[in-house]
Amino acid sequence: MNLKHYKLEIMVTLSLLFAVLGYGYKLTSHARLESSKEALATTQKEIAQIIALQELWGDKKLTQKLKGIEPLIDKSKVSSFKLSGKKLTASFDELDITQLNRLSNKIVALAVEIKKFKVTKVGERYRLELTCKW
Repeated sequence: MNLKHYKLEIMVTLSLLFAVLGYGYKLTSHARLESSKEALATTQKEIAQIIALQELWGDKKLTQKLKGIEPLIDKSKVSSFKLSGKKLTASFDELDITQLNRLSNKIVALAVEIKKFKVTKVGERYRLELTCKW
């Protein structure tokens, strides 16, 4: 077999092979680039959320806002209210439904991590035990 006779056919075949390989490489690199862009965008969103939460949790007025919860309820219904450092432990007795809703809405609206939120019904009244930190 004489390869000199098939020199042009071999060159065309090799060039087509390189063209197909180049096109395949282009497709895979484009797919990798798109997936890395999506991963970067997701990471940026997560970082923005973390920064926003750090700003909320680092708020100096958060402690004052939590102290504002105690006057919402009569002193006779507050069995314990302890605010130490960045932790609140409170217990309320004999709450009616409107007072319970007002307290729960106020707590949920604040940027705190609720560790314990236990509501028990005693007759027509409610008891709330609350522990949260920030």
